[in-house]
Amino acid sequence: MILELATSPDFFLEMAWKSAAIAGVALVALTLLRARSAADRAAVVRLAVMLLLALPVISLALPALQVEKPVAAIETAKVAPPPPPPAAEAPVAAPVDTTTDVALPSDPAPVTAAPLPPKKKLPTGLMLTMVYAAGVLLLALRLVAGLWTLRRWTAAAEPVRSPDWAASLRRARTRSGLARPVTLLASADVPSPLSWGLRAPVILIDYDTLDRAEDADAVLAHELAHVVRRDWAMLMLSRLAVALFWFNPLVWLLERALVQQAEEAADLRALSGVEPVSYARTLVACGSQAGGRLVPANSIARQGLARRVRAVLDEKRRGTPSGSGWTGLAMLLCIAVSAPIAAIELVSPQAPTPPAAPVAPPAPPAPRTPAAPAAPAAPAAWVDDADITDAVDRAMAAVELSEEQIEAIQEAAEAAADAAVERAEAIAEAEAARAEAIADAESAREEAEAARAEADQARIEAGRVRSKADQARAEADRTRAEADQARIEAEQARIEARIAATQAVRTVRRTDIAVSNRAADRTQTGPLSVEELVAMKMQGVDARYLRELAALAPRIRLSAQEIVATKMHGLTPARLREFADAGHGATAIDDLMAMRIHGVTPAFIREMAAAGYPRMSADDLVAMRIHGVSADSARRAAAQGRRPTAEELVDMKLRGKI
Repeated sequence: MILELATSPDFFLEMAWKSAAIAGVALVALTLLRARSAADRAAVVRLAVMLLLALPVISLALPALQVEKPVAAIETAKVAPPPPPPAAEAPVAAPVDTTTDVALPSDPAPVTAAPLPPKKKLPTGLMLTMVYAAGVLLLALRLVAGLWTLRRWTAAAEPVRSPDWAASLRRARTRSGLARPVTLLASADVPSPLSWGLRAPVILIDYDTLDRAEDADAVLAHELAHVVRRDWAMLMLSRLAVALFWFNPLVWLLERALVQQAEEAADLRALSGVEPVSYARTLVACGSQAGGRLVPANSIARQGLARRVRAVLDEKRRGTPSGSGWTGLAMLLCIAVSAPIAAIELVSPQAPTPPAAPVAPPAPPAPRTPAAPAAPAAPAAWVDDADITDAVDRAMAAVELSEEQIEAIQEAAEAAADAAVERAEAIAEAEAARAEAIADAESAREEAEAARAEADQARIEAGRVRSKADQARAEADRTRAEADQARIEAEQARIEARIAATQAVRTVRRTDIAVSNRAADRTQTGPLSVEELVAMKMQGVDARYLRELAALAPRIRLSAQEIVATKMHGLTPARLREFADAGHGATAIDDLMAMRIHGVTPAFIREMAAAGYPRMSADDLVAMRIHGVSADSARRAAAQGRRPTAEELVDMKLRGKI
């Protein structure tokens, strides 16, 4: 019984309008919820897909709600004509003696017309079943081929060994709270990153994406969002719904909407750990690698790229919460509309019963007639051959007329069946053409969206270039301003130097020239020039400093450059006195400056002397200070049994022995 219903034309027509109603309600609800979050819209589409898959089971297995088919006009029932009135009473003929023998020449053989063989045509229901089964088989083969391709890609892929991608995978799993193991593989066959699998999910990335380590966080966050939401299972159910209702273009649109909403929901979920602008840049980069749309897998490079980029960069849409009351109301509306539709069964209206014909009154009994006298015996007579021929012709004419009526009825039935088949084929061709037109329009729309995405990327790059150019111009302006300021300061310094030089010359000539020359006689080989006096004056070297320096080291004769250098490096007469107290009063001024530069202080000299190294040269002190040899390390080295030299202390420090 169920098989007969499933192969009837009425069942296919019923599945067509019911699936169109469910898919249409879901698409309308999706349009009304365009301001809600992508997760809410995806939940509505998922519910519609599951209702479509349950539709054949509900229609065949559960009790039906019968509704009469709507008709344009109700045909008037044919009423049987009343019976003819009873005939007038006829006189009863005298009884005929039936004992008279009538001799016939012979009984003619019955004549029958040979029926024409009927034309063999497939029933309409069987033909529709074959067309439907062919469509289901093609789409099922496409699905199986896609799964086989995914298995082949996964088997040939290699584990990802990049530390950047491994770290990104750990971060993405931690953010998503995913407990199931996920395998990350790299394959040369996949056109763009994708994920598939339910119990053991697999993420496949191409080598071009693998080289872009900066996209790892965005790509893995998106694909793990698909795994957490179990989008691959819903994708398989939607492909199954398309295979069952391939003749309905609204179901194709519903499957496309499911893929689009799943990608947008995964985008918004991935943004919890990725910066929006960086994520949008990754979408554009992966969108240029889009391909493999027939493979049943979730991919970051799916259609609707421009719309997804706008949603990612729109702060208002990113902040829209999910799980609103309007979404629940839309889902209840889908269930409330789909449940009665699935239970409805259209039946043909019954024709009105014609009224019963009136019953004729019984005829009155015929009067009894007297018995006629017996007729004399008649001679034997023969029936005329012409009468027999006429009777046979009339019978044959009656038989031929009945066969013509039968043939006419058969031809009318065959013509009706041919018309139904042609009408079904025309409907199927129209649906296929409509589906192809929709696919072409969607392909053109995707190309336009890709072009818009490329234009957006170009505008982003142009804005970035303009921003860098503006920064470069600002840096150049700042550099020019600094250069101008440096030139102004240099000019001011030159002016101040000239003024200072002039004042120094005047001061030297007026007051200190004699004292300076007497001090210079004890510190250098000859008298000082005006330029040397100016340099000494700018560094704070005056006659008092020269007198203190000459009193501290009467045997040391320094040039003007050495005097300026001692002043610059902080070798004041007081510091020189401290070095002299530490045992380095006769050390050359160059060695004292080297000791001052490398941090050899009088305190360090005294500590080393206390550790057993009293009279060390300036070079040994500088070497030990540079390599970190302290008095404590010298004591530790001496505690090992022998007091090493300064060079041995440095070597032991370099080897890590002290």
